[in-house]
Amino acid sequence: MKYLKSQRKIILSVIFLNFCLLTVVEASQSFYGRCLLEVNKKKYLNGSCAITMENDGGFLIGASETQPVTYFAIISVTGKDVSEGFWNEEKGANHAHTPLGNLVRKGACWQNQKAKVCAWK
Repeated sequence: MKYLKSQRKIILSVIFLNFCLLTVVEASQSFYGRCLLEVNKKKYLNGSCAITMENDGGFLIGASETQPVTYFAIISVTGKDVSEGFWNEEKGANHAHTPLGNLVRKGACWQNQKAKVCAWK
């Protein structure tokens, strides 16, 4: 009987996790558009690239499952027209380990004195 209860808990956990994953996938939209990633006045991305938009206005640019990664950036919205940015800094690195700092929104871009990250359809 204990075996059946533990199996039931495992099955319910798997169903719940799958539901959560489906919710996350539906909350974002991926497409190719135009991107700009500029750090310390140097452009790392400038042109066509993969974009994943989040419902809250945050996004990921430069990362795609179908193309090798060169540079990419993540914008995570923290408040009204305010976000935190991160990028991979090392060409080909697969994690956004370098902070860009707090950024403010100006149209399709998030920027501060150090960085500018933009995404257009």
